[in-house]
Amino acid sequence: MTSEYDCPEMMELLVDYLEGELDDQKKAELEAHLELCPPCLNFLETYRETSEICRKALRREMPDALKSNLLSFLRRECGEES
Repeated sequence: MTSEYDCPEMMELLVDYLEGELDDQKKAELEAHLELCPPCLNFLETYRETSEICRKALRREMPDALKSNLLSFLRRECGEES
């Protein structure tokens, strides 16, 4: 199967692909493209890794001292210090 899409068009499909929202035809075309295009496959893997790093970071609770310092900084910078 050859893909009728080029790399930029494939990149636009990645989010839907990763979320399982592509129809079977587009999914097969994207997978065929990825098999023949190392740069796109590398981009996909990097995108997956970045998403996982972000998910892990969001699961962590910000320490109270950091929250307090950040809030103080933002109040000072926004002119809302009381």
